[in-house]
Amino acid sequence: MSEVKAHARPAAPADAPPAGLAAAVAAVAIGFAALANRAIDLFVQFQAPRPWVAFIVCPAGRVASCLLTRHIFPGAHGNGIPQVIAVQHMTDREAIARVLSPRQWLPARSR
Repeated sequence: MSEVKAHARPAAPADAPPAGLAAAVAAVAIGFAALANRAIDLFVQFQAPRPWVAFIVCPAGRVASCLLTRHIFPGAHGNGIPQVIAVQHMTDREAIARVLSPRQWLPARSR
């Protein structure tokens, strides 16, 4: 009779985030997507009887977004992917903490 070796699951690294964190991030992402879908539905309902509204609301929203990013949330520009890629190659924990710190995207007045 041949022996079948049980393969143990490799242990997670000591500095790995808790297992429930992925579920929490997924729940937040799903909630955000649901809110975005609701916002789209509201916009379509609002502008359906008056199509010209899109030519005012969309540029105004873009300007508001740019102003908020530049003046209120200066660290929130971009999508964060380059920072995460860079952190994967970093070893200095303090530098990693600075790059991924919520202080990067918090309003300037609350820092």
